[in-house]
Amino acid sequence: SGSRTSWSEEKSSLTVSPNPASDQVQISFYALSAFDGRGELFNASQVKVASLEFRGESGLNFLELPVNQLPSGIYFFVLHTNNEIFREKLIIQKN
Repeated sequence: SGSRTSWSEEKSSLTVSPNPASDQVQISFYALSAFDGRGELFNASQVKVASLEFRGESGLNFLELPVNQLPSGIYFFVLHTNNEIFREKLIIQKN
């Protein structure tokens, strides 16, 4: 499908920062059109530990996700759009 190419070639499809994180992460992504989306955070055992639903807009989008309640470890943030799924690795590191 043409939408897959345009998503992946656009700037950065999905960025999670800071990474490693300890308190809160900002998720940014670029969308070609508005959509109803869902974000999910999974731990290394593939257990969902957080989720959020949002309305994505055409252009650059920003989401905030608190991670201060989560233990240190490797996580994966999964972004669901209308017809795409993006995955980004996130490391949570507590001092």
